Amino acid sequence: MRLACSIPRGAVPPVLSNVTPPPRQRASARQIAGGWLLGLTIVAGLVGSVVIGMPALSTPSSTPVQQSQASQGH
Repeated sequence: MRLACSIPRGAVPPVLSNVTPPPRQRASARQIAGGWLLGLTIVAGLVGSVVIGMPALSTPSSTPVQQSQASQGH
């Protein structure tokens, strides 16, 4: 006779598990510096694209309108 169990096969309830996962390996200074460099590069790219794109998004305020000679009938 087999007893019914509500725990799925292969799953161990946390109460019954006495095995702790291994500690995470610390990132080296090179990996930390690489992460910072990547982040700074992305932020600098975004800021640069906004700065370069601002003149294209702004409306001309005091630029004189120049008409060609053809539009004046010459």
